[in-house]
Amino acid sequence: MAKKSGILFIVGTSGATNLPMLIAETTLKYGGTIVDINTEDNLFTEFLKDKKNKIIIRENSTNTLKIINEILKTIC
Repeated sequence: MAKKSGILFIVGTSGATNLPMLIAETTLKYGGTIVDINTEDNLFTEFLKDKKNKIIIRENSTNTLKIINEILKTIC
């Protein structure tokens, strides 16, 4: 799935286990974009710092996902 993902949302996880980080690496390798939504920096912050295909949002996930949902409704 990560190979075919155009965008990967990381919400509320630190990336402290191997599987989330592997999924993120695979998504980027195949040209996808990663959106990291967390209230604090985490292991993904370090991983993504030099990557172009990233969006880092340091806000509450509940409010942020509501806004993203509204944006997607207007463009889809």
